[in-house]
Amino acid sequence: MRIAFVIYGSLDQTSGGYLYDREVVRRLRGRGHMVEVVSLPTPASTIEAMLHNFDPATRERLAGGGFDVIVQDELCHGSLALLNRRVRRQIKAPIVALVHHLKSSETLAVGQRAVVRRVEKRYLQTVHGLIVNSVTTGKTVERVLGADLPNVVARPSAAHRVGQDMSEEDLRKASDGPLRLLFVGNLIPRKNLPTVLGALRALKDVDWRLDIVGGGDLDPVHAEAMRQVASPFGDRVTFHGRVDDDVLGGLFREAHVLVNPSQYEGYGIIYLEAMAHGVIPVASTPGAPHEFITHRRDGFLVFPRDIDTLALILRELSQNPAHRQIMATAARQAYLAQPNWDDAAEAIEAFLLKLASQKAS
Repeated sequence: MRIAFVIYGSLDQTSGGYLYDREVVRRLRGRGHMVEVVSLPTPASTIEAMLHNFDPATRERLAGGGFDVIVQDELCHGSLALLNRRVRRQIKAPIVALVHHLKSSETLAVGQRAVVRRVEKRYLQTVHGLIVNSVTTGKTVERVLGADLPNVVARPSAAHRVGQDMSEEDLRKASDGPLRLLFVGNLIPRKNLPTVLGALRALKDVDWRLDIVGGGDLDPVHAEAMRQVASPFGDRVTFHGRVDDDVLGGLFREAHVLVNPSQYEGYGIIYLEAMAHGVIPVASTPGAPHEFITHRRDGFLVFPRDIDTLALILRELSQNPAHRQIMATAARQAYLAQPNWDDAAEAIEAFLLKLASQKAS
């Protein structure tokens, strides 16, 4: 197949969504398909995104590229909601949305959510099929669209990081010393670092250390606010910024707990990465983490703003190293039971072939 893969900016950007896109592109190419990445400029505003719909160069590239199928990262929905309608009139190739999660699922003001959902729905009405990363994401799209579309659930993996061949001995984290906590994510409100820092304020009698990995350039104001909130903790909190895989792998090997109670995750690859390293994930109840984390067996699920419950969980883990080790082993076993990237690519390939064949006929 000749496939167009539409994204904002570079495929090398640091986020779970772009990681998913990279792995899909790489594996489809490895299966012999020609995948052309179509990069749209990242818009600075909603208005700028909407203006992309009237760009004749993008329309010509998609309509005149001779593609058998066009895959679009749903993140680009504002730039494609109107453009797709024109493209569809010119081609027979199906348009497929790859949905990590809908922005309208995030914590937004009521008026803002209504506008975002309206644009998302207009976009989803222009596609012929869906690639979704979880059952939860698929159901969310169905609710917004108000209809079913052909779809495939292709779950991501964590087998792209170092340390996936860890032994049982490697999983034995030091039981003495401080409780080692790790937060991984861009410093944006959705990742919910304030709840983590709020819980740690309640643990004055607990010996802990927190490593924070993630860039602050997406929301510099929020990032600086987080540094100010963490400043009273002194050297118990370390901001690392963005790091490469080797550094992150080292932090995972040292950590006992990943504390990422995001406001919403369409899947949450970072939780799988933690579980692969025998790190107990603390995730949030909204979104899809419940599809692979079993509360109190191999991780924890908390309401995003429940500071008190998070503090109780962290206190419990600090006081019971033996139980912590049992959960760490269970987390690793849960990771090993998950599909891998080849499984996801095989499912996506079969779905795209079927959809392209149906459209062609």
